[in-house]
Amino acid sequence: MYALGGYGAPFYTLGALFFVIAAASLLLMPTVTDHSTERTEKGDADRNYRDMLILVLSTADNWLIFAALLVAAMNWTAMDPSMEPYMHAVLGIQPAELSLFFLGSFAGYALSSPLWGRLSDYIDNTFLLVAACLAPTALGVLLIPPSPLLGLRPSRVLLGVGMTLREVFQLGAYLPLLPLMVRRSTARDLQSDVSGQALVSAVFGAAYSLGNVLGPVGGGLVTDLWGYPTLATWLGGVTVAICVTLAARGLVYHVTR
Repeated sequence: MYALGGYGAPFYTLGALFFVIAAASLLLMPTVTDHSTERTEKGDADRNYRDMLILVLSTADNWLIFAALLVAAMNWTAMDPSMEPYMHAVLGIQPAELSLFFLGSFAGYALSSPLWGRLSDYIDNTFLLVAACLAPTALGVLLIPPSPLLGLRPSRVLLGVGMTLREVFQLGAYLPLLPLMVRRSTARDLQSDVSGQALVSAVFGAAYSLGNVLGPVGGGLVTDLWGYPTLATWLGGVTVAICVTLAARGLVYHVTR
């Protein structure tokens, strides 16, 4: 779309699709006629919500999950905006060609998602699952430019392998985090109902959104000051640090459960 219709074409197309989906949602949404559900007093509801929020934020494991979420978001949003100028300068890759690399890596993302969802359901100690997925994620991030630590020359092969590793295994690290946060919060006596799970989902989304905000800003700053390979090196290092921390927590969880 960039090549055929200019910079705005993908945005106009996506915006039009959103309008179509919004209209279809309004047409297909069922009409609710039963309003007989009991309502709590506003003050009681506010206090209950505040107590649940304090409980979620006071759970130590949730802060480890927040860190993993920030890293996952930044691995995507910090690297992708600066990828095209760097790859064009180093390898002569045009936007249309780079889109094929994204297509291939996203295909791996889509095809692997059922596997990760199934594993997340069946594995109780998902701390170790997340840690096991973050290790190849870090390798993928380091391979994309590639990082100066690896001593490799940039190539299309490394770009494709790095992007695929990042997409496939970071999805494996990301998917179990929300169920894990729900389980660790309910273990601290958070009520296991729709309101409790909705609160955890909201906090989860806020942490991920923060990573989406910090990623482009921090990634652009690091790229401008020290270059794109340095950005990948820093992100890979932070990903490894979170990986080791989650692995240690998983081992403790395995021993003490």
